[in-house]
Amino acid sequence: MCEKKFASVEYINEHYMNDIDLKNLAQIEHYNMNYYTEWFKNNMGVSPIECLQKLRIDKKILDQNNSRNILNKC
Repeated sequence: MCEKKFASVEYINEHYMNDIDLKNLAQIEHYNMNYYTEWFKNNMGVSPIECLQKLRIDKKILDQNNSRNILNKC
C-alpha cells in the first residue's frame, strides 16, 4: 500500500473504492496535473494510478483472505 504521508496519498487510501480523478489529486497537493504525476512518481516510486491499482488489489486480497478465515472457523 502507499505509505508516505502526503495529503493526496491519504486521500487515495481513504477513497480508493471511489472514482479518483488525477486532477483532484493534483489540486490537493497544489500542483498542475502534469507536474503532480512526475512529483508523485519521484516520491512514491510509482504513478498515482499504479498506487491506486495496487491498493485496490491489496485490499481485495485482504478481503478474500478474511472471508476464507471466517469460513474456515465455521
